[in-house]
Amino acid sequence: MKTTLRAALITVLILALAAMGGPALAVSDEISPVTLMVYTPYGEDSPAVATLTEYASLVKDASDDLITLDIHHSGELGSGAAALSSAQSGIIDIICLDTFDLISVYGRARMVNLPFLFDSAQQACQTLNGGIGDELFAGLPDAGLVFLAEADGCMRQLAADCSVKSARDLEGLRVSVPDYGVCRDLWSTLAAVPVTDVAPADVPAAIAGDSLDGLDGSPSQWVANDSYDGVKCVSNINYMWMGTTIAINANTWNSLPLEAQDILREQAVSAAAVSLDAAAEQEAGAVETLQAKGIEFELEPDTGSLRELMGGDAYYDRYADSDWYDQELMAAILKEVR
Repeated sequence: MKTTLRAALITVLILALAAMGGPALAVSDEISPVTLMVYTPYGEDSPAVATLTEYASLVKDASDDLITLDIHHSGELGSGAAALSSAQSGIIDIICLDTFDLISVYGRARMVNLPFLFDSAQQACQTLNGGIGDELFAGLPDAGLVFLAEADGCMRQLAADCSVKSARDLEGLRVSVPDYGVCRDLWSTLAAVPVTDVAPADVPAAIAGDSLDGLDGSPSQWVANDSYDGVKCVSNINYMWMGTTIAINANTWNSLPLEAQDILREQAVSAAAVSLDAAAEQEAGAVETLQAKGIEFELEPDTGSLRELMGGDAYYDRYADSDWYDQELMAAILKEVR
C-alpha cells in the first residue's frame, strides 16, 4: 500500500513539474549500474584529486558497487573553462573546479569569494555544505548543473618585499592581484594599489624592477608558478577563501534514481572533508619551500585593523544592487559565521 501510494505521489509530482516546464524527477528509487565521468583540471597530487579519489571510494561503498566514478585529471579533458562547458553539455558528468570558474555562468558564486567573510577553510566548508550552500547554488540548474558540495582550495594570503603586520603597512603597496572585481575592490579599499596586468611568471622581475611590491594568493600557487623571487615576507591575513565546487550535469542528475542522487550528494559532502587535510598538507609543503628560501612569515598580523579599515560587515553593502548579490542570504551567512 505504501509503495503504491509513493509511486502515485511521484507520478503526480512528475506531471505537475512537466506542466510547469520544470525538470522531471527520477521515477525509481532502485539503482541500476552506472558509470559517471568525473573530471578536475588539477594535477594528480592536488587536493581536488585526493577529494575525488575519496569520493569515488565512498560512492562505490554506499551504492554496493552500482555507481562507479571514472576520474580524469591533470588537464586531460581541458582547462577549467573547457571542463565547465563540457559539464554543462553532459560530455562530463561531474566536475570539481575552482569556484572562480563558475562565475562566468553563475554570477552568484561570487559571494563565496567575498573578502574576510570566512575566518578559515573549515568554517567555509562547514557553512556551505548545508542549507546555506543549497540556497546559494539553488539557481545553478539554470546553467545546466546541480550543486553537490564545496571542497577546500585554501585561503589567500599576501607576499611582499616588506613585512605587512597591519593596515598601515598596506598604504600605497603595489599588489599583483587577479583581474577580478572583488579582489580589486578590497585592495583599493585597504589603500593598496591593485595591479592586474602582471602574469605570475613576471612577478619576480616586476618586484626586482621596483614596479611591484608583492602579490596575493597562496604559498602553493607561488611555488607552483615560481613567482616568489624578491618576496621577503608572507603575511597570513586569510583574506579570501578559495572554494572548489563539485557539481553534476543537470540532465545526468535528473536521470538518476532518488537513492543514487542521495548517495552522490551525501558522499560529496563527506569527501569534501578530505580536501581540508589535503589542502593543508599542500600548503605546509609550500611554506617549507618558501622558508628554505629565507622568506619570513607573519603568522599573526593585525587582521582586525584590515577589517576595521574596510568598514566591517557593512563593506558587503556596496554590492547590494549587483544582480549576483543576495542581501538575505548574506544575512544568513553572517549569522552563521559571526
